[in-house]
Amino acid sequence: MKKEVLRRGAIISLSIILLIAALAAYILRPTVAPSGEIAAVPIEISSDITSEIDLPTSTVEVTSVAELAEELENDIAGPIIFEIQQSSSQASFTIDEILRGVNTTVVGVTNQVAAQILLDFIDPKASQIGLLQINARTLLTNSENRNRAIRNQILDVEDYEFISFEAVKLIGLPESIEIGESYDIEIVGNLSIRHITNEVTFVATINIESMVQISGEASTTIQRGDYELIIPRVPSVAGVSEAVILEINFVAIAQ
Repeated sequence: MKKEVLRRGAIISLSIILLIAALAAYILRPTVAPSGEIAAVPIEISSDITSEIDLPTSTVEVTSVAELAEELENDIAGPIIFEIQQSSSQASFTIDEILRGVNTTVVGVTNQVAAQILLDFIDPKASQIGLLQINARTLLTNSENRNRAIRNQILDVEDYEFISFEAVKLIGLPESIEIGESYDIEIVGNLSIRHITNEVTFVATINIESMVQISGEASTTIQRGDYELIIPRVPSVAGVSEAVILEINFVAIAQ
């Protein structure tokens, strides 16, 4: 009788171990690759915005951003569309965890972020921010096992490749825009992660570097529970914070 109980206990223990091993293998399986290069969705300019800026044509020799800015310096006529440059931009998340008994700050980053920004130099309050997208399949932390868990289970990137943000309101736009100045604004919009969308507010700074280049940063804090972001249980991680900081740092060039 005792041997039978021990045998059954061993079978149950082995089954649990195999189940855990299978689950770990599933979570840590190789992740799906990005479907292609990320590209900005064009802004749909309101029909009542008719003034434009005449960019130099191919007959004008312009060899640098500085020269292009000089060509445009005295030709401000209205809205200009800028596009985020992946080579000098990045999106990131920051979250705290207890890893092997040590409080650890985890940062995940990607430069696969895309959006267009319309600045209206005559009527700044008519400025717009287009749909912003981040390719979740390209997020990287300092651990490949964590990367796979984030992509395969937490964000389910096979079915939901992109995290997106659709701006619906810009708060704090200035009355006028000047080259060399920085402006603090709030961007209210809908943040979509997987199948869940919530309204969030990014606190942002926009730097007007020239007529053809702007830069800036924006950040917000979300709660994991609002997006059902469940962390898989692993022995080395004792806990993960509910708060997640999202940040974007960008450089954008006039189109």
